[in-house]
Amino acid sequence: MGDELEKKVTRLERKVKAFEQTFQQQNLIAQKYNEALLALQEKEQFLSTVIESNKNAIIAINQHHIVTIYNQSAEKMFGYSKEEMLHKNSLKKIIPPYLQERHLKAIEEFIERSKGNSVSTHYHKVEGQKKDGIIFPIRIGFGTTIYNDGDIVIVANIEDLSDKENIVREKEIMKYRANHDVLTSLPNRLMLQERLKEIVLQQKNGGTGFALLYIDLDKFKAINDTLGHDYGDEVLKIAAKRMSNTIREEDLVVRLGGDEFIIILQHLTNKDVIKKLVVKILNTIEEKIRINHHILSISASIGVAIFPNDGKNEIELMKNADDAMYDAKQSTTYNFIFYDELKKV
Repeated sequence: MGDELEKKVTRLERKVKAFEQTFQQQNLIAQKYNEALLALQEKEQFLSTVIESNKNAIIAINQHHIVTIYNQSAEKMFGYSKEEMLHKNSLKKIIPPYLQERHLKAIEEFIERSKGNSVSTHYHKVEGQKKDGIIFPIRIGFGTTIYNDGDIVIVANIEDLSDKENIVREKEIMKYRANHDVLTSLPNRLMLQERLKEIVLQQKNGGTGFALLYIDLDKFKAINDTLGHDYGDEVLKIAAKRMSNTIREEDLVVRLGGDEFIIILQHLTNKDVIKKLVVKILNTIEEKIRINHHILSISASIGVAIFPNDGKNEIELMKNADDAMYDAKQSTTYNFIFYDELKKV
């Protein structure tokens, strides 16, 4: 009887011990599960924070084109809320209509390339569309993530280029204004100085020479004084346009200021050829100008200096062409003079 009771107690103790071990194992499993779940939640929270704090728009879609991620920057960039975009096939909303077919086809091809392994791509400059219909430049790059169940998620990182392009455009405008005359839109004195230095340097390195024409409009002051600056400005614009239309494509017309202009005739040193061009320029300037009910006429005096014979650098060339122009202006016989003929006049 005693032995039988002792056996029962022993069996019971074994069961209790086995139960305790199982309970401990279950507790350990539950503890590890909770730790893994907490770690996963922390990672998801970290990932969510990274995505939401990114200054670029982060948009993710699955292989069925359903939007699964759409961060705050995307809301701000495109104007659509999360409620309007998430868990829907809503990607078309932010693609301009004329690009939708091409972009969606590219996404399908990207998904196909992604099957079996993750793929990333270089950034490309394209266009996006805001909720209000505005088309704007963006830079976009894609990457893919493949989950264990085979689902593919495409993540797009999108940068708004509007501000950058505006800055570039503003710089270009500022540079243009710094180098061009406001009234005539011709290159100004600053650009002339830069271009002359470049041209002289090129010529010294084996060029064939060029001619510089220093032009002063005659009768302009009388128009300005009698009819006013508005008429004077129109005369200057018309004269500038006529000169620009007369020269060759490779030549350059510059407004120095007031009624003075410079023309650079590239690769020309033959005086007979230069003379023909000068006469053509004078003739077009002297054509009658009609402004409102006034018919006006102007003429010009031109001094010609040829590089390198009439000046070894841009400063000498400008001065000598100016001297020749002054003599032509004082002459009653000539309206243009070559610098090397000054002593003959």
